[in-house]
Amino acid sequence: MMMSSHALFPPATRALMKQARMLQQTNERRETGMFVAEGVKIVRELLKSSIRIDAVLGLEEALGELSDFHPADFYYSVKPKDLEYISGLKTPNKVLALAAQPDVNHENPLPVSSCLLLDRIADPGNMGTIIRTAEWFGVHYIFCSEDCVDCWSPKVVQSAMGSLFRTTVVYNNLTKVISDLSGNGGHRIIGASLEGGKMVATDKQPFALVVGSESHGIGQELLDMIPEKVLIPKNPDAETESLNAAVACGILLFSLCGK
Repeated sequence: MMMSSHALFPPATRALMKQARMLQQTNERRETGMFVAEGVKIVRELLKSSIRIDAVLGLEEALGELSDFHPADFYYSVKPKDLEYISGLKTPNKVLALAAQPDVNHENPLPVSSCLLLDRIADPGNMGTIIRTAEWFGVHYIFCSEDCVDCWSPKVVQSAMGSLFRTTVVYNNLTKVISDLSGNGGHRIIGASLEGGKMVATDKQPFALVVGSESHGIGQELLDMIPEKVLIPKNPDAETESLNAAVACGILLFSLCGK
């Protein structure tokens, strides 16, 4: 039965609020396999996904909006001062959810479709934007080097705007991934590099696009494994040395997928 938007919800316990606050920390997310999503729009996207949700905490009016959208028994009300306590945002956004990180099996078969490989992406905003951009272009499988930023950190979840919930992200050794994809996977391996040449139009062959860190680009060991290095040309008068990693990723994905 649908709950009225004016229905009263049980108050969140102190233990539940403490758990939400603790999940702002990397170690807690690793130990529990949980994460937190904040904001009505992002929580709504989470409710539409297949991800397991343990609790939704928020102000009464926000819970009313979401319970009409997705009736469930895991809604708990909090007061504004409690929301400030549990939120990781400077300005709390009415509601947050506690959910389980998808259980990704590293031994799963390689994707047959195109994918992204991210090497040492450190900035949460860039990571979230890359995930969001990848979904826009139909790329739903992303491999990350083990020293990339945690994709389930609140800032990444926030900037991905729901795309993370529809994308498979696997942390793994990228040298092995490249070897497997170029061999058994039959993927076209492409890397963004200042040493690269002009992008050549792709056919229906799936690609694996490698994008490096904001500061250093793709690590040399990986770069040596990439047969096709590409460079985004810049205006001769431009003095800037490099592009933001997320921007570069978007331009290359458009070149590969946007035809």
